[in-house]
Amino acid sequence: MRDVKTVGNKFYHVLVPRNDKTLLRDWDLWGPLLLCVSLALILRETAADDQKTLVFTSVFVIVWVGSAVVTINSQLLGGSFFHGISGRQSATA
Repeated sequence: MRDVKTVGNKFYHVLVPRNDKTLLRDWDLWGPLLLCVSLALILRETAADDQKTLVFTSVFVIVWVGSAVVTINSQLLGGSFFHGISGRQSATA
């Protein structure tokens, strides 16, 4: 339960940024995964019955490929791979 509270707290601080950056130094991938799955499920429910699987898969893959592209760009500029995926801004960016 402690981990769930930590993920929720980090997710809240990403959505409502504050000056305190110490919480976001300990990155994790649960927040981005929950956001991606939530978006894919919401869009899946609004799709036609014969395209639900295609919509879910497409949204999930596009979001994670986009995250990988942003992360590779961040890596080339001196950031960390997992910090890029988890949404934490690097000091050099």
